[in-house]
Amino acid sequence: MRYWVYSGDKLIGPCERDELPEVAGFDANTLVCLEEQAGAFPQQWQWRRAVQVQDLALYLLPAKKAGVPAADWGRLLPPEPTLGDASEMNSLQEKLLLLSNAVQGLRDRLAEQDARIAELKSAVSEKEKALEVALRSIYEAEAQGARIAELKGEIAGLRAEIAKIGEGRPAQPPPPL
Repeated sequence: MRYWVYSGDKLIGPCERDELPEVAGFDANTLVCLEEQAGAFPQQWQWRRAVQVQDLALYLLPAKKAGVPAADWGRLLPPEPTLGDASEMNSLQEKLLLLSNAVQGLRDRLAEQDARIAELKSAVSEKEKALEVALRSIYEAEAQGARIAELKGEIAGLRAEIAKIGEGRPAQPPPPL
């Protein structure tokens, strides 16, 4: 099989599999596609990372580069998945779904709490304004109370003066009308 290689900003190929290591910058993440793709124009080619192409995945093993014979490559690969692995994967996927749902539920509750906090902040702001008005009224009332006490003192003083003046004079009848 021959492959086109996209390395850096260059399109290289088509290259045989054995030629790929010689392409500058070629590694497991290099984008490649088959030379011929039935019914596809070049703009529609399916590009994939080299490690995702089965034919190239084994070729990219470090053992290949280290000179380990191809017959020994199998021991370097992970074992094929078993039914137990599939079952465990399904269990993990179910748990992940449950966790995702739980996280979404927590996000929803957090949004509700944020809305409630905004309402409470608004209510506190309104109460603070009402408190300011009430305190201003109290201060004004206290100031008026002090002025009333002051006036009462002045009136008491004037009455005392009037009483002194009245003590020294004989009582006179009111003038005739």
